[in-house]
Amino acid sequence: MVPPAIPIAASTIDLAKFDIPPDGIARDELLLQYQRQMTRPTPESKVLTGELRSWSGVFARTKWFATQYTSTAALMLKGRNVRVSDAETLDAIVRASGELIDPFARYSAGWSTSLAVLRPKNLRNAVLVAIREAQRYGARLVRRDMTTVEPVQNTHERAMGFLADPAHRHQRDRQTALDAYLAKVSDIISAADTSRKRLTDAERALLVDLTNVLINELGAVPIVPLSEDKESDNLAIATEFLADVVFTALRGRSYDERHVAQAYERVLITYLNRLRRGLSLEGTEDYFLMRLTAVRIDEWRREVRRKDREARFVAADDDGVRADDRVDELTAPDEGPARRTIKTAIGYIGSDPNLRIDGRLYWEAETAIAILAGEIGESAASRRDLRAVVANRWGVQRPVHARSATSALAATDVLRLMRAAVNRAGVASL
Repeated sequence: MVPPAIPIAASTIDLAKFDIPPDGIARDELLLQYQRQMTRPTPESKVLTGELRSWSGVFARTKWFATQYTSTAALMLKGRNVRVSDAETLDAIVRASGELIDPFARYSAGWSTSLAVLRPKNLRNAVLVAIREAQRYGARLVRRDMTTVEPVQNTHERAMGFLADPAHRHQRDRQTALDAYLAKVSDIISAADTSRKRLTDAERALLVDLTNVLINELGAVPIVPLSEDKESDNLAIATEFLADVVFTALRGRSYDERHVAQAYERVLITYLNRLRRGLSLEGTEDYFLMRLTAVRIDEWRREVRRKDREARFVAADDDGVRADDRVDELTAPDEGPARRTIKTAIGYIGSDPNLRIDGRLYWEAETAIAILAGEIGESAASRRDLRAVVANRWGVQRPVHARSATSALAATDVLRLMRAAVNRAGVASL
């Protein structure tokens, strides 16, 4: 499945080519006229129309759009009822369309085109209509993810950064589009029991084959629940596999049972999700140790923050009276095994010459230090949360001093650096 491409040059359309009535023109009609003049090729018309309208509203509601393209332009693009006739505002709207709305709409709508190559042949028109709507649904969910998770519209710089390098989102958006498409195709199969939407045996077989391809070959995650028997089988497979992994990992070593239980629960969920997607558990034997390390690091960071809060509380007691006996032994913020471990781990990372380029720490090493020090990611409670923290810090463009190609690879590198440094500090002996 090929990701959508965004033309390097924006559509440049002269305002003189628009038909503007004497009483002005509203957003939807203006965008329709714009759409007819867009540089070809473009995504399918229906999905593109919806994405142009949606992205115009997304950008118009930001704080920076009015400054960049006038407040009247922002007001018009927020809804469908404001009519504008003055040339200055209309020119600003057309410019905003070419610079922002057009390329972003092409991108999100383009995922519908990307999904179209998966569509089975030999389907009746009524079924084709439903499948095309499933493709459009995939495009809409990509846009929703782009505007809610690490929103691309937050700043003008962030938006332009995405357009300069859309490839960094391809993996995430591909997954979103595939998952949404799978959900709708599954709905079509499920709804086929009604007389109005009945499938022929051949059509049902084609759509079931499509869901198998989506799950087993392309990695789509089914939203619809599996059968009770299948879930039970998956649980048995995951439990048996994980039991062997844990036995091997903990053999001859001592661990806190609370940490083991938390890591076990997280990895079991991961294994069940892999099995639901038709993926093998082979090659995932290191997941448990990685999760166990992450659990320990989480606890150490929470302990350091607790000690810091207690230290600040005692320091602020003007009468020198300790209100909580638990902090009697706390004489300095940097005391305690948890803080000493983290400080030592940070020192290891910061002093490693192999983690520097031109005298500066690699971005991944800087990020690992920032997380260990509690400067970022204080609310991160799992490996997935830490990945989100790293992705958010990465931003829309690859940092110049990063050694990873993508934010996903950087997150793996950051977690590995943290694990190695903490282990070397002597608290964890994995």
